[in-house]
Amino acid sequence: MIKYPLQADNIKKTYNGKKVVDLSLNIKNNEVLGIIGKNGSGKTTTLNMLAGVIQPDVGTVYVENQADIAKHPKLKQNIAYLPEEREEVENLTVGEYLEFIAKVYKKNKSEINPILDMVSAKDMLYKNFNELSKGYQQRVLFASVLLADAKIMILDEMTDGLDPLQRKEFYNIINKIKKDRTIIISSHNMQEIKEICDRVCIIENGSIIKELANEDFADFTDILVQ
Repeated sequence: MIKYPLQADNIKKTYNGKKVVDLSLNIKNNEVLGIIGKNGSGKTTTLNMLAGVIQPDVGTVYVENQADIAKHPKLKQNIAYLPEEREEVENLTVGEYLEFIAKVYKKNKSEINPILDMVSAKDMLYKNFNELSKGYQQRVLFASVLLADAKIMILDEMTDGLDPLQRKEFYNIINKIKKDRTIIISSHNMQEIKEICDRVCIIENGSIIKELANEDFADFTDILVQ
């Protein structure tokens, strides 16, 4: 039975005969779920399947209490995904790129400037995206997720390249917008996970080995990320 805005039932993925992911996962509305684990644990493959970027070999990902995302690609409109492997933004200014995102998600272009202001990147509107520093690129990509305004957000290493103050600004934004959303965050930054996640799933060898609430998280930092 489908009960959750984002639900993975027994999803499995194998590459070259090796199991990469084998798990089930339910993410509630109004919840920020952290997914953590060592490099190569299967986090990114899991997120790619949850976002509909790749399909599981076995199992099903259900979106917004509706249907299998693999059979109904339009359901991807319900998801804003910021992957760790950043997409190429070729010869576009920040404004042109965000206008494209607005068109894809059927949002008003008038929202672009306020959102850039929210991520402290308003002065970047007419800059070429590829000429920005890594930190500013990250702000613009986060702005694209906010502009999409999807009910489900999947964020893989969202603060990569940002300094501690900028990270804190992002945490504050997530805490402000998380009501009536389902948010999944994968990060190597343990402070980030503790600041914004309500629940944490620890992945090892493609499976969830432990699930814990935020208040219990500190006891398990020793098993984390290399």
